[in-house]
Amino acid sequence: MTLLKAFRIFKVEYLPNVPSTPPAPPPEYLDQLVACQSQLYGYIMASVCNAADTADILQLTNITLWENFETYDPEKPFMGWAITTARFQIMSFLRDRKREPLVFDTDVIAGMQLLAESEIHEISPRLDALRTCLAKLKPEHRNVLAQRYAKRIPLTQIAENNNRSVDGVKGLLKRLRKSLGKCIDGQIYKSQVNP
Repeated sequence: MTLLKAFRIFKVEYLPNVPSTPPAPPPEYLDQLVACQSQLYGYIMASVCNAADTADILQLTNITLWENFETYDPEKPFMGWAITTARFQIMSFLRDRKREPLVFDTDVIAGMQLLAESEIHEISPRLDALRTCLAKLKPEHRNVLAQRYAKRIPLTQIAENNNRSVDGVKGLLKRLRKSLGKCIDGQIYKSQVNP
């Protein structure tokens, strides 16, 4: 008798009530879950104003969304369902932290959540426009932006890495931000004129 066969017999005879592995969400659901991560992060951050707490709440929200995928109605917007799930996670988190000082009043939190919800639908088109505009930049310019904003490398080190002065890097970053801002506004305008 093989070890695998022996385990199956053992499981059937001695572990009859052990649940099998729960089903995984379908790929379409996972695509939507992955696509809304930045919006969920922004929404949660607007409510708790702390990056570590935001990461914790986002993780709990993702777990809840994963575990309850079968209750999602595909006829309704996924983002609304995800935001509602995040809202309940935020309320639970704040209720548990109520004993700590400097916790916002629930009316203040509700106001911040409403503001974040109203702005969340503007984020996705701007991110798409940002991706398009970044692709138009020279690779060395994208590299400088990534060093500064994605990797949070100090200006002095970026200057050394790129054989520039610190003032030169500051000037380049300023020009790149201005250029990206114009490009993003142009992309948004184009998408509104030609939907």
